[in-house]
This record gives sequence, C-alpha cells and structure tokens, in this order.
Amino acid sequence: MSATKDIYISGETATFAVADDGYSAVHLAYGSLSAVMAKAEGVWSVSITTTGLSGRVNYAIFADGSVISSGCFVVQLLVSPYRAAVAAIDAAMQKVAANGKYSVTVGEISLQDKTFDEMMKWRGYYESLASAQESGGVAVIGPYRTEVALQ
Repeated sequence: MSATKDIYISGETATFAVADDGYSAVHLAYGSLSAVMAKAEGVWSVSITTTGLSGRVNYAIFADGSVISSGCFVVQLLVSPYRAAVAAIDAAMQKVAANGKYSVTVGEISLQDKTFDEMMKWRGYYESLASAQESGGVAVIGPYRTEVALQ
C-alpha cells in the first residue's frame, strides 16, 4: 500500500498506509520532510497535509531502517504565485511606457527598465512557470543553447 491518490490539490490531506509485518517503528519520508506512522488494527498509517508542497514529491516508507514502499505523488497549486507577476506585466504593458521602458515589482520579482520585447519574454517565462505549477508539472522553458566542441 502507499498513497491513496497520485494527484492532490495543494491543501488536501494525503494518507499513507502499509500492513504491519511485525515492525517496531515505521515512518514516512517525503520531499525533505518526514512523519511518524501510527499502528492501528494491523496497519501503519499517517495523514499529511499537502500545503506547502508543489509538483512531483517523492516519498519512501521506512520500517525498522529499511524501505518497504516508495513512489511519488503530484501536488497542483490552484493559483501559482507567478500568476501575480504575469498580471503585473500585463497591466504595465497596457500603459504608455516612460522613456520606452517598463518596470514591474511583485514580491521578490523586480523587472526594471525593460523594453516591450523584454517584457514579453519575461511574461512568457513567468506564464510558463505558473502553468507548470498549476498543472503539477515542471516548467519547460527554452530554447536552450548547446555547445558542440569541434575537433
């Protein structure tokens, strides 16, 4: 047995359970966190909140120092924090730029003195991050430049 579902919305409760095979101690490690599992009626189980998690989360269930179950689950955000950056860029670009340059600050994100084309690129970047977080996936941002060594 493992997680009850493969995909969660941030804030849902994830429950993990394994049958007792005479274990003395069982715990769940997920991402960089862990939780002690409790035994009741022949089953070790624990429920965790998915708040604060996003994307793919790997987990392992340890019993007496050995892994007895492992896998992953996905946590989707309803609204990515990057969505605010996209909205701020859209609002800035609808206005007339001072000296042909745009500036936006949202939380830790600060774009100063950017041209319209630069703002479009940043908008695409943050839109990609937001979409990836909201779908529980990983952002694919490109194109990427590769180096080839000639001999």
